[in-house]
Amino acid sequence: MLKNIKLETLFTLLTLVVVIGALVLSGVVINNGIRDRARNEITTKAGIMMKTMIAVHRYTNEQVKPKFGTRLAQEFIPESVSFFAAREVFERLRQNPEYQDFFYKEATLNPTNIKDKADDFETQLIERFRKEKALEQVEGYRDDRGKKLFYVARPAKVTQASCLECHDTPEKAPPSMVAQYGKENGFGWKLNEIVGAQMIAVPVGTVFGSAQLLVFKFLGTILLALALLIAGIKLLLNRFIVEPIDEMTRVTKAIVSGERELEFEVDSKNEIGNLKTHLNRMKRDYEIEIEKYKESLISDTEEEIENEDEESENSDN
Repeated sequence: MLKNIKLETLFTLLTLVVVIGALVLSGVVINNGIRDRARNEITTKAGIMMKTMIAVHRYTNEQVKPKFGTRLAQEFIPESVSFFAAREVFERLRQNPEYQDFFYKEATLNPTNIKDKADDFETQLIERFRKEKALEQVEGYRDDRGKKLFYVARPAKVTQASCLECHDTPEKAPPSMVAQYGKENGFGWKLNEIVGAQMIAVPVGTVFGSAQLLVFKFLGTILLALALLIAGIKLLLNRFIVEPIDEMTRVTKAIVSGERELEFEVDSKNEIGNLKTHLNRMKRDYEIEIEKYKESLISDTEEEIENEDEESENSDN
């Protein structure tokens, strides 16, 4: 079947197959590479933000909280709570367009503020951190109220004794805090115990949306470049192969039809030019053989005539 297809059409079909295959393969490789890069960038940003929140915790416990002194016994001051300070700092960070799609939560098994209560997914994550002590970070995907999120989580551990002032027992906690949140939640924590998970999440569309757009732009550029390349190759193919072959076919038919004066015009030194040169030689050799054949016929005819004349004279005698 392919033998009956014109060179130009065959070249176009084969090129399309190669281009489509190359685009599919390139798309898969590039898409995976860019998605991995985007994910790594998000993970890196999340890591920096988590370290920043930990620094806020320490600063609040070591520098801010002591400034209030005995006021905490009569008045609950949210700014003295490191969890509150971390959330406030993060909300201000989200005002930056680069971080507006990020979400931060310090999911805790037994929080003072019920808003920080770990859900089922976060509870399993915290239990994993408790079992796998060497595990420092987990990242992956989760569904949250119908949204697909990419998350990065690290264990939240009680590393400062000052944290136990509020989370050891209700009797040791500031009375104003107990009055605010009650005695049921947020107590019984121990030093160096993993009590929760520090989590940063971002919608999957945010992670991979720009990456996907970059893939499309890149593939579009490649497709345009390949289209120009194919058009150029096709033009060269027509100019230097298809058209010369068509011309040689036309000349060959004319020569066979009896137009002996025609020759193949040799205008190049490439393979096509060499072929034309050999065809011209073959044509001249063919003409020489034709002339020899004609001379042979004439000679044979003259000889036959002479023989007939001799026979005629002999019969007259």
